Amino acid sequence: MILIAFVTLVVLLNGILLIINFALFKSFAWRILFYDAAALAIGWVMLSYQADDPANYITTNSGRVYTLSTCAPKTTVYMDRGYTFVSVPRELQDAVLIQTANADKTSDQNNLFAIHVADGKGAKIYLVMDSRIFAGKPPAVFDKYKQVKLSGDLRTTDKQARYVAYARTLATADVKLQFEANLFSAPPQKNNKAEFSMFMVMVSGVDAAQITNGNGEEDGLNSSYLLVKPKDSVHFMHQLIRHRRWLEQGADNSDRLDLSNKKIKNISCYNATLQYADLSGATLDSVDFCSSVLKEIEYSDSKLREVNFYNSYLDSANFNGASFTDCSFIGADLRRSIFTNVKFKNVDFTHANVSGMIFEPDSLPDIEGMASADNLDSLTYRSNPAMLIKLQEEFKTAGFYRAQRQITAAIERRKHELNPDWITRTIDGLLFDATSDYGLKPFRPLMILIMLIYLFYRLYLSLFFAGTLKIEIQHPAESDSGKDKVVKDGIHPGRLVFLSIITAFAIGFGEYNINEWAKKLLREEYDIRSFGWTRVLLGVQNLLSLFLFSLTVILLLGNPFG
Repeated sequence: MILIAFVTLVVLLNGILLIINFALFKSFAWRILFYDAAALAIGWVMLSYQADDPANYITTNSGRVYTLSTCAPKTTVYMDRGYTFVSVPRELQDAVLIQTANADKTSDQNNLFAIHVADGKGAKIYLVMDSRIFAGKPPAVFDKYKQVKLSGDLRTTDKQARYVAYARTLATADVKLQFEANLFSAPPQKNNKAEFSMFMVMVSGVDAAQITNGNGEEDGLNSSYLLVKPKDSVHFMHQLIRHRRWLEQGADNSDRLDLSNKKIKNISCYNATLQYADLSGATLDSVDFCSSVLKEIEYSDSKLREVNFYNSYLDSANFNGASFTDCSFIGADLRRSIFTNVKFKNVDFTHANVSGMIFEPDSLPDIEGMASADNLDSLTYRSNPAMLIKLQEEFKTAGFYRAQRQITAAIERRKHELNPDWITRTIDGLLFDATSDYGLKPFRPLMILIMLIYLFYRLYLSLFFAGTLKIEIQHPAESDSGKDKVVKDGIHPGRLVFLSIITAFAIGFGEYNINEWAKKLLREEYDIRSFGWTRVLLGVQNLLSLFLFSLTVILLLGNPFG
């Protein structure tokens, strides 16, 4: 998208030059196009360097976080075991490997995890199962796959394992794939012993950047099969079914789920829909809400102990006054949720989406998990930033410096929103938020500076074509008498590029002068003198560049906003 925008801009600017002075453009066309190509290459490199790495994790309903790797000899097979690949068949070599957890081999969930594959039409998904689990029909997770014979043996350092491979080819470009657990529909193991390994997932024909966590996607009401455990939770399951009917059909209001001031214990819900339910004042003990729709639910003054919200959607949920003990929000969507006056004790926010979450608790959650939460820079508060400031200090002490910068940006943005003076608010936003996200993007000011070098060069070039650029090129030369004299020289695009560069870096620190260093890169010595409004333009560029360069240096040396 950026490439298309840049090419469009170049075509437009060169079209203007053609209109202004066709003959001059014809003379300098190759030079102009060369500098345009150089600017594109430099910009592409800098944007690639600054691009955020794709998320390489998959959250699960077992509470574990799977990682992405490459299928090759010596690669670790599972994220929680030391087994490695010994030999890999040709069709699986360098495929994207989802490192599942071997500890999940005894899981019996109908929705253990999901992935999203972008631009994956024609890609092939391989499921590789330890054959010791089979007792007749394979588990349900293999239903849409066909058994294939690999070109060679797939072997790992787990010498007891014998692998069977199943595969399917993706027929569409973008697809979400949901994976059931090993034992969702497999027969019980002999003597209830799990003498086998967790299945592996490999994707060939794509790279890791095309695979993302599918558990972070919601399509209206949860369409996955509702699963409630244990079996004696029939009454609770019927309550969920009636509540969903109320949501879908607007049935009698009495069907709305009301668990206010109730006690719920030892229940696991997968793929439930509780949107708009009332759980205020409820006591939840040893409860799992996995991959469930829990949006806009009232949890105020509730007590939650060992409650897991793995991969659930809690958008705009109100937890005001709630207390949490040994709870987890791994992979949960907490956008715009409210955590005011809450008490945290050993609460995990690993990879939770906290964008717009109101954060004014009485105590802090687990620091390590909170540091990996997504969109920390979008956290906010109503009026009291004390706990965000304390969280910022805890991140710094623990060495989570990126998380610290994200919290800094969150605090500064909220201060910006609360500022009643629109003038200072606008200046602050332009100088610090737009340029560096309040220190979160320390190299962005330098990127803007380099972009301005190109744009001012194009401006000088347009003025030159129009005949209104007031500059002189001067060379020192020796006269016949042996004394120095000044020889005026012509202007061409290369010298205008140099003019823009030395104007941007007309910065000196005592004996250190970037401008003079730049001049030494030239094959010949010359000076550029400016007059009139051209001199004013050079001054504007120099001031902007000085600010951007100084901001980059300050941000790299520390965190001025913290």
